[in-house]
Amino acid sequence: MRKKPWLTLLLPTLLLGCAGPIGAAPPEAAPARVAVGPPLAGDLAPKQRQMQPAKGDHYVVQPGDTLWAIATAHNLDLELLAEWNRIDKPEQIKLGDRLRITPPPTPARPGRQPPKKPILKTEPPEPDTRTPLAKPVPQAPLPREWLWPHEGRIITRFGPQGLQRSTGIDLEVAPGDAILASADGVVAYAGGGAPGLGNILLLRHGGPYMTAYGHLQKFLVKRGESVTAGQEIAKAGQSGITPSPRLHFEIRHGIRPVNPVLYLPIRHPTGKPP
Repeated sequence: MRKKPWLTLLLPTLLLGCAGPIGAAPPEAAPARVAVGPPLAGDLAPKQRQMQPAKGDHYVVQPGDTLWAIATAHNLDLELLAEWNRIDKPEQIKLGDRLRITPPPTPARPGRQPPKKPILKTEPPEPDTRTPLAKPVPQAPLPREWLWPHEGRIITRFGPQGLQRSTGIDLEVAPGDAILASADGVVAYAGGGAPGLGNILLLRHGGPYMTAYGHLQKFLVKRGESVTAGQEIAKAGQSGITPSPRLHFEIRHGIRPVNPVLYLPIRHPTGKPP
């Protein structure tokens, strides 16, 4: 089967396994198991609700909210929203938290302020040509909500893991568990050959987004097939040098990996609904 050029370029960066920037560490260096933060309303497949954009500078977290939904409702870039609110562990957000949805004020410099340039009454004021800090949400059809592909707790987090760096998260599973599609999409790849990840499945979604699912025991969909959010697409397994069964899960913006926890519904420390 001939691979598409874009997929040929993507797979080497996505399927490097534990020897590269993705995958689990060897048994002796495996990161300690970490539980997800305190509870917030939401579960594996949360019910959709109509979010009303806030009228002020802050938004109060409501039941069922996700950072992705908050950013989309306020026409903000997700990572920018996290930066404004200094969110490095978004799973710790609680109901009632106030999130800033406008750029933080720039601190005034000490000393005298230069006088403002007078504006002649006969001339209109000069337009503000500065680039806005908030990036607009792409107009392409994007997922309305991202779902957890499995209810297991996080055992490997996104980012640095000792001398390695994980470009996704690992979830605790039992062999044969159902793996669900995180959003509507099309199967771009389903096969093996991923060092340290075994069988892997790639889904393409609206806009530039893609999800990856590794350490699979069995595929339930094939390349080119359309899937819906929450649909069972594979069975969980164990592969490579992982010390236990797990699902490796990634969300990518183009070829750039992003922290999946920023996009997924916040949930109970056990990984299951409260």
